[in-house]
Amino acid sequence: IIETGLDIPNVNTMIIHDADQMGLSQLYQLRGRVGRWNREAKAYLFVPNLNNLTQESYARLSTIKRFDKLGHGYDVAMEDLNIRGGGNILGISQSGKLKGVGYDMYLEMLKDRIDELKNGTPHIENDFEISTDLNATIPESYISDTEVRMGFYRKIADLRTLDELNWIKDTLLEMFGKIPEETENLIGLTRIKILSMKCGAAAISVGKHDFTITLGASFMPKNMDALFELLDKNEGAFCRENSIKFKIENTQKIEEIINKISEI
Repeated sequence: IIETGLDIPNVNTMIIHDADQMGLSQLYQLRGRVGRWNREAKAYLFVPNLNNLTQESYARLSTIKRFDKLGHGYDVAMEDLNIRGGGNILGISQSGKLKGVGYDMYLEMLKDRIDELKNGTPHIENDFEISTDLNATIPESYISDTEVRMGFYRKIADLRTLDELNWIKDTLLEMFGKIPEETENLIGLTRIKILSMKCGAAAISVGKHDFTITLGASFMPKNMDALFELLDKNEGAFCRENSIKFKIENTQKIEEIINKISEI
């Protein structure tokens, strides 16, 4: 179907049997063969048993489910490389260092190194800083495969929107079942991180009984009275330049404070 370029415009339904046995690019190409005219089309992917799928098969199907809009070919290709491993640059091997760090991270490292060679100065990381004394991990008892576990750590670290975070959470539930408390902590911290970045923060620290947010150097409140009112209501105080510490014991209250800071 793919190699001959088969195109039947009137077809609006495709049924793919044993979809778990196919590669990601094959599934993406097959799905694209329906809906090529002026009518809505559906592609149904059937598998014998969801509970018996390998982790790679499930990852491929999850990717196809996630990227369901036009123009997602590049994203699918990147996910395919992450799942299978990119291998070495010269040769056919799909093992080694590149598979360990993931294709996206490899490209980022390569770009940083090229910039260093061009500019003659070392690359300086300017990432958002987050610290906590909470147990925020993905335990081995939840995801036993080290490579898959590290892959989820990388994906969570790179998240920039709440929609992406919700997708990761749904994927964990579908693939591995109920999320343990320490992983819920990790997801909660990531949610706080995303909200904090949106309001212009440079760093956060989340403890069991307190929360500290470090605002960017350019942060300038529109209303100082509103800022001091927020501090009074939530037992907050400036602890160092541009950092505010609050006495808090739940993440919901933290999110409320971050939203208030965004408004201010």
